[in-house]
Amino acid sequence: MPPLLRAERHCGGARCRQVLLVERPTAALREARATILATAPSYQDQAAAEHGLTAAEGRSYALSVIPKNPDRVTRLPARRRREFEAHLRKKLAGARQRLSVGAAPSLAALTLPEEEPLTPRRRAELAILGAGCGACRGNCCRGGGDHAYHGEDSMARYLLRHPGREDDAVIADYLGHVPARTMSTGCIYQESGGCSLPRDMRADICNQFFCDGLNEIRFLYGDGRPVRAFFVHYDGTMLHGGQFVEIPEVAD
Repeated sequence: MPPLLRAERHCGGARCRQVLLVERPTAALREARATILATAPSYQDQAAAEHGLTAAEGRSYALSVIPKNPDRVTRLPARRRREFEAHLRKKLAGARQRLSVGAAPSLAALTLPEEEPLTPRRRAELAILGAGCGACRGNCCRGGGDHAYHGEDSMARYLLRHPGREDDAVIADYLGHVPARTMSTGCIYQESGGCSLPRDMRADICNQFFCDGLNEIRFLYGDGRPVRAFFVHYDGTMLHGGQFVEIPEVAD
């Protein structure tokens, strides 16, 4: 990280604020995570022994260090539902305006993971990633709040898939999937069993984002190795928990 210039060494400087509020905390978090990650293999060995596995057997499970959502499930306040509806109507109006002038949503918004050719191995790979999300309880979804990451792109994609559908019908479809009980501070669709919204109705980022822990394993299975992973949680200070998960490849 470059040092501050003399003129920037005061709290009012833009560079000073950038370093103090963003760069140094981020660097510190990365260093702390790297330190913890260095201990993860030995943690995995210990967990393997507790599960009756040899160290070699335990290491055959791809190591994935993931967060864990600490929120609890509570009854959804009516206020959040109203705010979500207002957000949807605003983005839906914007999507209709864009489509009326020939502006299509992004290509990413038109392609879903289910539309890929799903071999038995690919299904197993997707299932192991889903198991990681389940173990985490959707920590990355916490930012969804009362907007569920929906923008004009996801609304435009819905309209293209359902031509002729009126606004009230679109809104009713989305509100119909909102559960009565959701995570206390998470996405409005985030219930105890995961996301209540069908994948083809989700915002683009929900279908495309993978946390660091899942990115570390998602490309490891192309060489024919067993589709298995050891998911361990990192809470910012220490490792805890741990699950050995294996997904068999099942043909249609």
